Amino acid sequence: MRLVERVFHRWWWRLPDGCKSVALTFDDGPDATTTPTLLAVLDRLRIPATHFLLGSRCAENVTLVRELHAAGHSIGNHGFEHASLLLRSASFQRDSIRRTEAALHAVLPEPPRLFRPPYGHFNMATTGLLRRMDYTGVLWSLNARDWGERGETALWKRLERNLHEGAIILLHDGHSATAMVVRLLPRLADEVARRGWSFVALSRCGDSNGDLVCL
Repeated sequence: MRLVERVFHRWWWRLPDGCKSVALTFDDGPDATTTPTLLAVLDRLRIPATHFLLGSRCAENVTLVRELHAAGHSIGNHGFEHASLLLRSASFQRDSIRRTEAALHAVLPEPPRLFRPPYGHFNMATTGLLRRMDYTGVLWSLNARDWGERGETALWKRLERNLHEGAIILLHDGHSATAMVVRLLPRLADEVARRGWSFVALSRCGDSNGDLVCL
C-alpha cells in the first residue's frame, strides 16, 4: 500500500486483499459520442463498471444516464464542472456536489453516494465535507493515463504491468482516447479472467459504515 493511501485512509483506493476482483471506473461522462459505444462493449463483455459523471453533462444526456443505470452500472458524482478542488473552499465543493446530485436525482431513483474529485485533487476540507454529506470518496490504485494518447500498445503495457488484485482502475469517457480504451477492453477482460478474477461495480462494495468489503 502506498504512503498516500495510508495517510488518506478514509478514501477508497483499492478493493480489500483477497477479493479476487478489480473495479473499472470511468470519469467525465456521459458523452453522446463515446458513451453508447462504451456501454455496448461493457454489455457484450458482461462487465459492471462505475461511472463518475459530471453534472454539467447529465442534463444534456439524460437518456444515457438512464441507460447506464438500467445496465446495472454504478453511478458516481464527479462534480458539476471538471474543476480541481485543491484550492477551492468547502462552499464551492458543496455546491458542485449538490448541483450534480440534483441533476442525477432528477433521473435516477436515488442520488449516488460515491464521489470522485476531478483530477483526484482535494484538500483538507473535502474529507470532512463528504462525511457530513454522506458520501464516500473514491480514488484509484491504477491510473491508466489513457488521456495521454500514446497509442494502444503503450496503454496496454501500462494496464498489464500495473494490474493487480483489488485494483480500482481509472479510465475516461468522453475523450478522444475513449475509442482506444473500448478496443482494449476485450483484451483486459481476457487478462482479468486468466488471472482468476472478476469485475465488480463499486456501489456494491460498501458496508453500512462506508468501508470497502468483498462481495
